[in-house]
Amino acid sequence: MKEQAKENNDPDSKKSLLWSLYQKFSGRRKEEEEKKANLPPQEKVETSFHLHEDEVHEDKKNTAVFPAPDIANLQKFYNIWRQEKGWGNKRPALESYLDTSAPLNEETSSAFCQLNQDMESTLLSVEITEQINPPPKIFGKVNIFISKDQTIAWAFILPPLRGGTSVAEADIQKALLDAHVTFGIDHQAVLRLTEPESCMLLTQIAKGKEPKRGRDGKIEEVIPHTVGTPVMTTNHDIVNYRDLNWLVHVEKDEIICKVIQATKGESGMTVLGEKIPAQEGKMPALPKGSGTYLSENGTELLAQNDGQIFYEDGKYHVTDVITIENDVDLSTGNIDVKGNVFVRGNVRDDFWVKATGDINISGSIGAGTVIAGKNLFVGNGINGNNKGHLEAGKDIKCRYIENAFAKAGGSAYADSIINSTIVCGRSVMVESGQGAIAGGSVTAMTGIQARVVGNERGIVTRLNLEPTPEFTAFKTKIANDCKTMRLKTQTAEKQRDLLQEGKEDPEIKKAIEGISFRLSIFQIKLKKLQQQMDNIMEQEKQIGKAKMKIEKLYPIAVLRIHGMTRVCKDVEEQCLVFQGDNDLQLGKF
Repeated sequence: MKEQAKENNDPDSKKSLLWSLYQKFSGRRKEEEEKKANLPPQEKVETSFHLHEDEVHEDKKNTAVFPAPDIANLQKFYNIWRQEKGWGNKRPALESYLDTSAPLNEETSSAFCQLNQDMESTLLSVEITEQINPPPKIFGKVNIFISKDQTIAWAFILPPLRGGTSVAEADIQKALLDAHVTFGIDHQAVLRLTEPESCMLLTQIAKGKEPKRGRDGKIEEVIPHTVGTPVMTTNHDIVNYRDLNWLVHVEKDEIICKVIQATKGESGMTVLGEKIPAQEGKMPALPKGSGTYLSENGTELLAQNDGQIFYEDGKYHVTDVITIENDVDLSTGNIDVKGNVFVRGNVRDDFWVKATGDINISGSIGAGTVIAGKNLFVGNGINGNNKGHLEAGKDIKCRYIENAFAKAGGSAYADSIINSTIVCGRSVMVESGQGAIAGGSVTAMTGIQARVVGNERGIVTRLNLEPTPEFTAFKTKIANDCKTMRLKTQTAEKQRDLLQEGKEDPEIKKAIEGISFRLSIFQIKLKKLQQQMDNIMEQEKQIGKAKMKIEKLYPIAVLRIHGMTRVCKDVEEQCLVFQGDNDLQLGKF
């Protein structure tokens, strides 16, 4: 016994023993490998794990299939550890080595493969030193594994054997630092891993921050994309076929739709402290068509000008010219637009066309209504059956006007005017074609010219050179505005003058400044109003100088210039009608 103990304490004998044990272990391992190599093919097939979506990590959205890891070495070490603790042998399944925080997936399976491989050298040292007395200590060890996308880190603690030192918190922190894991560390998990029952459990110890994808942009319609679709209105169950509401007006700079911008998203972070760029949200196709523009900040699509809006090919369009290819009738309904209208056909009875710009009608107009904000052009003419109505902010040009009412802010031009009422802010010119005015009443402010007035049947025709009702109403309004503004100016001047004595007082001085500011505004407005009134008076003065030029005048013609009236009962030729000192004069040209 003493000799055996002495032999065990001899360093050379220990080396010889270790070498023989190593050779023995190597031979055994070689035999096992050869034995495995001679197994039938069906016994060599590896078992595979099939994981469903709810069993894998969040980033593993598809079903995963991977080979089951070999954990034989881990199991051996586990049993050695249990025997040393006096807990008895146990060969746990793979899931027993997983903490609740670590799912079984391809990456954790790979970690077990590495652990099992590394465990081989540990088992070798355990086996070849088991004859040594006392056997060397085996210390606890920290293993850190990082997922491929570097968003998760796991720790696996190997327990000590033969009285070795257990893993402490500082050891885990150092292992994390050596693995460059600096972000998302679970400090509670670190403390838990220092406890014996947490040994040999793959535990999630750090988690990165997942990037958040940017929010997709979107289009919020202010004007529905169904714009431009005819919709018949009803009133008490009666369908109004004339109002199809298919022309929708927009004004310049009116909002068509709002553009909700996509966001850039929120960057993530790996457990190694590296930034994970976020995917930006996608922007929908911008419905920007002709006649529209995007606001400076890109949040609104607006109309570039007044007009009609329609939606075509996924885009909004605004146009100030609407073309009606055929007649204005039940197929189109009434037309009411901002901008210009071109009608290639006719305007049927009881329909109307309104536009803020020019209106051009290639055909004719029946007992309908046409109102243009600017000029009105009619290729043929109007036979209104005493119901037709024409109106233009500027000029009216029409081949014939029969049994209708026409009003123009500018001048009216026609080949003939029959039994109609005409009111113009400037002149009436009927010199082309027949050049006839017969019946009805024609009123202008700067002149009337015609080839023929009246007819041989003695129809009564009235020609007037005098202020129009609109001109008179405008004059009254400007006069009232001047009076009101003059009173405001006088009141402000009196208030200012009364406060002058106490102008040293800060409060009074401030009040004087406020009154003076208002007074300056009143004076500017009054000056503009007075200029308008001066222009009105000059226009009114010019009416007295206006003339009627008629090549042939038939009775009965009632001629009136600025309050003076003359009834012509004889046929006159090449006559020039003008205002004399006391009555109307009939001269020649």
